[in-house]
Amino acid sequence: MANRGVEKLIDKIKQSMSEKRYYESHQLWRTIYFRLLKQERYFELAEILYDGALQLINVKQFQSGSDLALLLIEVLTKCTFNNNTKQFEKWIENVGSIIGKIDSSVVEREMLIVKAIKWSSQESNSKNPLMHKLIAKIMANEQNYEQARHHSLLAKNGIFCAKILIQLSNKALNSEVDMIIVQVVLNLLILKDERTAMTAFHFYVKHHPLIRTSELPFCSPLLNFAYFLLNIIDEKNLQAFTTLCDLYRTALNRDPEYEKKLEKIGILFFNAPVKQENRGGGLFGDLFNQLFQELENDSDSDNNENSMQSTSSNYLSSNVDLD
Repeated sequence: MANRGVEKLIDKIKQSMSEKRYYESHQLWRTIYFRLLKQERYFELAEILYDGALQLINVKQFQSGSDLALLLIEVLTKCTFNNNTKQFEKWIENVGSIIGKIDSSVVEREMLIVKAIKWSSQESNSKNPLMHKLIAKIMANEQNYEQARHHSLLAKNGIFCAKILIQLSNKALNSEVDMIIVQVVLNLLILKDERTAMTAFHFYVKHHPLIRTSELPFCSPLLNFAYFLLNIIDEKNLQAFTTLCDLYRTALNRDPEYEKKLEKIGILFFNAPVKQENRGGGLFGDLFNQLFQELENDSDSDNNENSMQSTSSNYLSSNVDLD
């Protein structure tokens, strides 16, 4: 009897949609929502709401379609996927397809994106990278560069991230091409996603039309810096990090934000001291003060013990004219 009742409502929806009575259709879908929600028929309800949202959006009824999409997210939070990744990602793609069809001027879309990301986090206890990947594509197509870059950072896919950045760099000045990837590399390291940072950097420099090389030296000192930073990131060698930052200080001064980001990276990966307030010298001064203090305490030790250990660090020391 319950199924027959839903079928009748769906038949009414088909008729009202064909007659362009969209408000009535919207209310009928909401009626089905309350009925099936009470009966805990979540997956069946999700399919109906997904179909309804698409139908309304396709006829430019964005507010009504967004409302059904928000109800869909609510229902999906109640669904149990039992670690069925394929089914879970199918619904991520379904939600992504809805978001992509909603006009960017619709206020409800932003709320839908927020709720979609929150829902996609619950199953794996971390922000699902697929949702961010889909949203990054949408934002890039809309030329919303800031949001595209933001979501590509969280997609946990270095090649995809680099492709997005190459696409976005077409709208930037040629002089900013190196800054675009270095900014992302630093942000990824702050997120402790070294693998994505490494992959994104190497793909970007190899395939960007203004760079097209994966070998040192690069056309930009800033790119050389990022290359060496990625190669010493696992060494936990504060001296190597300090020397690197000092060597490329001129290039790093192009963006005041670099110092703040490098301070965080120094703390996360190189056990650098937390920056003290009211002390001169900024990040570099603090790091050198700490380094020299350690060297002084170790003055009786063999000086070779304080040298850089890695191949990349030795290359850096013998090639100070890379700029």
